[in-house]
Amino acid sequence: MRKVLLCTTLLFTVLFFIQTVAAEDMLKPMIDSLFNAIKSLIDKILDFLYLLFPSLGNSIRNLFSYDILYPISEWFPFIRNFYFLFYLAAFFAIMLIIAKLWSLSKHYIINSIVGIILLMILIHFLGVEIQVTILKLIIIAIFGIPGLIFILILHYLGIPL
Repeated sequence: MRKVLLCTTLLFTVLFFIQTVAAEDMLKPMIDSLFNAIKSLIDKILDFLYLLFPSLGNSIRNLFSYDILYPISEWFPFIRNFYFLFYLAAFFAIMLIIAKLWSLSKHYIINSIVGIILLMILIHFLGVEIQVTILKLIIIAIFGIPGLIFILILHYLGIPL
């Protein structure tokens, strides 16, 4: 009787492990296809943004290729392994600013959207040769139309931003 119980337990254990492996094998292609679908969606969104703001791609590439802690990283090269923490902190700071702006009023949100739409009209329809960078987009997103006017004044005065 003990041998039958031991064999049954062993059989159920083996079947359990076989089913677990089979479930992993079935889930991996589904997860990969989901990842590829999300990646293609993000690529399409980025292509659309680069179409609206042609110089934004160069600005993003320059942002992520720049050594943000230049003198410190020369003295302590191991700190380059922790750059993702700086980007993560910047992400949360931006999300905090966006949350504060959202809670202030919808008037500011509408002002920001109108500012970005006016920037697109200036670039694409009126032919203003202004290079769009992330800093300029942040200024326009935070201050809206006054931020756009400020950036245009700096642009025509020849002050780079």
